[in-house]
Formats: sequence, structure tokens, C-alpha cells
Amino acid sequence: MASEENHPPVMDFCGHKQTLNKQKLCLCGCGCCCLLPAVVVAALWSSIFLFFLSWQFALSQRSITFNMWKETPLPMYMNVVLFNWTNPEQSLRGPEKPILTEMGPYVFSEHHSKQNIVWNDDNSTITFQNRNEWHFMENMSSGSLSDIVTNLNTVALTLGSRCQHLGNLTGIVNEIFERNGSLVVSKSVGDLIFDGYKDALLQNTDLRRYLPDFPGYDRFGWYYQRNMSATFDGEITMHTGQKDIERLGLLTSWNYRTSTGCYPGECGQVKSTIGNVLPLSTFKQLQFTLFNTDICGVYTLESEKLVELNNIPGVQYQATQSMFSNKETCYCPNKTCPASGVRDISACKHAPLFISLPHFLHADPSYMEAVRGLQPNASKHSFFMSLANLTSVPLVVQVRLQTNLLVEPIPNMTFFSNLSRLYMPMYWVDQYAILTPDLAALMHPLYPFSEWGGWGILLFGGGLGAILILLGFILRCQDTSETTSLLSRGM
Repeated sequence: MASEENHPPVMDFCGHKQTLNKQKLCLCGCGCCCLLPAVVVAALWSSIFLFFLSWQFALSQRSITFNMWKETPLPMYMNVVLFNWTNPEQSLRGPEKPILTEMGPYVFSEHHSKQNIVWNDDNSTITFQNRNEWHFMENMSSGSLSDIVTNLNTVALTLGSRCQHLGNLTGIVNEIFERNGSLVVSKSVGDLIFDGYKDALLQNTDLRRYLPDFPGYDRFGWYYQRNMSATFDGEITMHTGQKDIERLGLLTSWNYRTSTGCYPGECGQVKSTIGNVLPLSTFKQLQFTLFNTDICGVYTLESEKLVELNNIPGVQYQATQSMFSNKETCYCPNKTCPASGVRDISACKHAPLFISLPHFLHADPSYMEAVRGLQPNASKHSFFMSLANLTSVPLVVQVRLQTNLLVEPIPNMTFFSNLSRLYMPMYWVDQYAILTPDLAALMHPLYPFSEWGGWGILLFGGGLGAILILLGFILRCQDTSETTSLLSRGM
């Protein structure tokens, strides 16, 4: 009778034990499912975060960066400073040096938009045209567009540069220049920048017949026919970063060519990026290059210092003496490089033009000594660009470049006789944009997430997993204790 009365407790004990075993297995299994992935994710967090960034920053019609790339969201401005030549009569053919004074800045708001976009899915590139839009900001400017500026006549010197090898036609062409041309002009700021001015030499049909590669424009202005134009900068093709985020923004062709045709060798290659989007790791580099369609080539900026803007850490890159050092002789079409500090862009612009930093900053002293009125100042005339950590998004862009016109005598042409050879500063621009606080706020979460995201997942997932496993062990201990107690009672 005693053994029959003890039967039910034994059956209850077995059922209770099976339930506890299931609970222990469930808790330990869930704990492992939380702990192990958390450890793996934490260990691979940097790669996972990079994948997340790549997904968001690679250009696609669904990415958050596409609309910002298509329509530049930053407020941008272009300051134009023109050089006024105050003593042309005394210095055109000597004996004085040209005296220059600055006029401006004349401030224009600037907006970039991408037009005629074509997705090339076969090689993960995108082809587009860039439309630039400018509007004069009189309230921000030091002067009006009606101000009169005196300087060299770019039309006459450009056409004159094509008279070097005319042979028997030289005398005839010289007479046309003497009758219709002028080496010095005084024009309004509006005409010199966007509106353009008419010049008798451009209208001369005989000159058009005699000179090779006669310009196709009817007026001249430094930015004539560029405002609101989607074709001036040409057709640009670049990588979207969908296959490789480290190729984001890198150019593959310009006007469907891999070479500019302006310079030989590496100097003529279409490469690097135009700067609106960059490979994510660019901020880690000691230097990087930018391609500029205005100069048909690249320039290099070098890492200078760490910066911070709107609580976004970054790196500032700056133009140094090496940017226009002319060490790369392929940028010298005539095989004779000018002194350090300017670059010959005559092959690009079809005019005797050279670019430099404003006031010949970082240039050979001979350029500044040839004229009077220049005072290079790094704080006013340096060219720099700051890139955000993690993303290489531009924080600050300050593009400052000066355009100079080469003046020199032309053999057998009295119109150009007795001219002193010099690089005459014509104007310089300061294009700038700064990341706004609103856009910076969108980027803020990335930085703590990149640094602490892995630890957060490890603490949460790992902690939860550890708790579940611990509960499993506690149940096991309780189960062992109850089993011992029941067995002792059963005995």
C-alpha cells in the first residue's frame, strides 16, 4: 500500500522536471541567440557602419544624398573683385609699372543644379550637365554693376596671340588691329562679368577670315553666356559609388572623353572629382585633387589642420606653394614653364590666360614686383576646403582664384610693339559655401552612432543574453535542489 500511495508524486516530479528542462533550454537558447550576435556585431561594427554609410551616400534615386547632389542645398556665393588700372598711359609701354586698385567685391548668389541626368547602370556611373545660376546681391556688394573698370582689352590680346605665324598676312592683320583695336578698355562691371561687351575686332569679317580658330562669340565677358546655361560646363560622367563607395564622385569622362585634349600625358587626364561628392575616406588622406572644368585640369589641396563646424569634426585642406609650382611640366604647353605660382590655361581657354591664387599668393616674387598695388594675405587670399570626418561631406568651401592675362610684344606687329612682358591681374573670385546648422543637425547622430553603436548593441544584446543564460543556470540549480529533496523524501 505504501508504494502505491507514493506513485502520483513520482509522476508529478517527472512532469515538473520536463517542464523545467524546457524552460532551461529555452532561456539558455534565447540567451545565446542574443549574446552571440551581439558579440559578432560589436566586433564587426566598423564594417557594418561603413555598409550603412555606403547604402545612404552612394548615389541612387532612393538615397538621401541624391536630392542634395541634384540641387545644391547650401547657400553659395561668388565674390568678384576686378582690378582697375589707374595709369595705363604711363605704363602700357613704360616707363612706369601698372598701378592696380581693387574694385568690389561684387557679390552674386550661386546655385548649382544637375540637368539631363542619365543613369548608366551597366558600369554604375551617372552622366549629367551642371547648370549654374547667379543673381547679383547689391546689398552685399561694395559697388554696383554700373561701376566703370579700366584694364587690358582681353579681346585684342586674345586675337593677337593667334597672329604669331601669319606670314605675309601679318601686315594686313596689323592694319586691321591699328584701325579697329584698342589695348586698353574701360567697361562697366556688368559688361565685364556677365553681359559682355561688343568689340570692333570681333565684328571684323576680314579678321575672321584671316585668323585661325576665330572665336565664335559676338561679345566678351568673363562669364558671358554662362548664367543659367546647362551646356557650358559640358557633359560630366562620374561613378555613383553603388559598386564601390570609394569611387563615389570620381570622374570617368568629360564630354565623353577621358582626356581634355589640352595637355599631354597625365596632366590631360580627366580624373579625380569635381568636389560636390567625394569618396568617404577622402578626409583620411594627406592630400586630394579636384578637377575643374574652367581650367581643364586638377589642382591639389593638402591637409593642414583639424577643424570643427556646428559640432561636426573635420579636416581642412589648403592650397600651398606646390599647387601651381609647375613641377609637372606637362602643364606647360610651350615646353617653357613660367615661374612658380601660375598655371598656363591658354590651351583650355584659347586665350593667353594664366591662373594663380589672388594677389599672387605663394607665387614667385617676380609676378608681384611687375605691378603695383598687390598685397598677398593668406587670411584673405588662401584657397581651402574642409571635409567632415566619416563622410567627407564639405563643411566649408572657399575657392579663391585669380585670372591673369599675359602681355607681350608680337613680332612684326606695331600694334603690339614695345609692350613689357608681364602677367596682368584681371580679376579674382571667391566662391564660398558653408554647411548650415540644419544640415549639420542631420549629420550629428552619425558620430556617436559610429563610435558607440557597437558597444550599445553589445551591452544591450549581450546583457540580455547573459541575463537569460543566468536565469537558466538558476533554474538548473533550483531543479537540482528540488530533485535532491524529492528523492530524499521518496527514500
